[in-house]
Amino acid sequence: MDHTIYQYSTLRKHCGTKCCSCGSENGIEYHHIIPLSFSGQDRLSNIIAVCSDCHALVHFGEHNEISHSEATKRGVDRARKAGKQIGRKKGAIVETSKSIKAKGLILAMSKDFRGYQNDREVIVATGISRNTYYKYKKELKREAEKYGILFAS
Repeated sequence: MDHTIYQYSTLRKHCGTKCCSCGSENGIEYHHIIPLSFSGQDRLSNIIAVCSDCHALVHFGEHNEISHSEATKRGVDRARKAGKQIGRKKGAIVETSKSIKAKGLILAMSKDFRGYQNDREVIVATGISRNTYYKYKKELKREAEKYGILFAS
């Protein structure tokens, strides 16, 4: 698998030069929060700064004093406190080809929009879960309101 290689200066600028676990500025290394071996991505948002001692504890432990999950939790907590964005911003809507297709079917089939079918029939026809259906329906209504589009009730 081909991974992006960041320049050291980019890592220093994005992740800082202090250990996210102990605060040391000595022997700083850069660690993937979600390991690449667990399908973690080689992106700056998945990399934290740790000193060589804490990094060794993350990977090898010393009498099980600190686990990978504990080190990750500490790093994420420190990053949040430092004002870093962890994960998606609240309320962000991710558009996938599956969601676009499902929303198109909901618009075409649902009585709440242009169609003639009730919610249960649309859920069965689209093959999406009930919760996902209502989430998409809410997003579609919000989008329609944003642009002043009215649908017959």
